[in-house]
Amino acid sequence: MAIPHSYSRVKEFELCQLRFYETVLLRKWGIPSGAALAEGDEIHAAMATALSTGQPLPAKFRIHQEWIDKVNRTAGELFIEHKWAITKDLKPTTWNSERAWLRTVADCGKINEPAKCALAIDWKNGKSINQKDDLQLCIIALVMLIHYPKIHAVNTQYIWLQEEFQTIKVVERKEARDMWAGIIPRIMALDTALNTPWLPEEYKPTYNRLCKNWCPVKSCVYNGQ
Repeated sequence: MAIPHSYSRVKEFELCQLRFYETVLLRKWGIPSGAALAEGDEIHAAMATALSTGQPLPAKFRIHQEWIDKVNRTAGELFIEHKWAITKDLKPTTWNSERAWLRTVADCGKINEPAKCALAIDWKNGKSINQKDDLQLCIIALVMLIHYPKIHAVNTQYIWLQEEFQTIKVVERKEARDMWAGIIPRIMALDTALNTPWLPEEYKPTYNRLCKNWCPVKSCVYNGQ
């Protein structure tokens, strides 16, 4: 069974092919861990619990309650940490299907079929250095439009919890064809690398913001620079 693609894999591949090869394909460096990731998991769990139970956030996260309240005030059917998948021919399928080609997840949102619209939110615990990168938001919206044919538009949002603001991307169904035309070649570049398969030396290093302090590939010429 082919490995389904995702926003994170596309971005990791585009960021640096060598890092992708060693960390994702070879799994040579283990799973990243640390206080920041643990805190992010804790916040995500707290947000999910508050939405599912109707209870306020615990005191340590109460500063984020306004975002929970905004979701609750939005009309529609609530979903929390929902997973979707589509096939290579852009048809809906299940997450674990052998035909799953692209997967995406939204932390929470609302489906409002009578109003023909939806909201999808991704909580972000890090700094908003990539706030202009809306690929993840676009993929979530486009996949949701495939799964919910009655929906005409999806309002997707990053909520930057450290900085208390949001990045918004609204995708309308009439835009979907052109948006897929721009996104599919990026996914296919990864698809080709995974299924050709490439030789190890074909995964080229690219200098990026992680090289100096955050890349485990010590053999790379850019590591630590």
